[in-house]
Amino acid sequence: MIEKVYDDNMLSFKEKGLYTAIYLNETMNVDQLVESGKDKADAVRSGLKKLIEKQYIKKSVVREKNGNFVTVYYQVIE
Repeated sequence: MIEKVYDDNMLSFKEKGLYTAIYLNETMNVDQLVESGKDKADAVRSGLKKLIEKQYIKKSVVREKNGNFVTVYYQVIE
């Protein structure tokens, strides 16, 4: 899959970099992704949105047993 992502001319370098960070770490949340680069949270979120739309990554919402939001993780789709 990683070759497909790198060959996708519709993805920016930023989006390919986000994919690589998630791929190498298996699972990451937005805060970890923002901390690992110099882009702001909005730029990271827009890149993640594109990767989700193209079905390269998936988004998993984590909630407590009572339903309260905890965090969102992003994982590579194999």
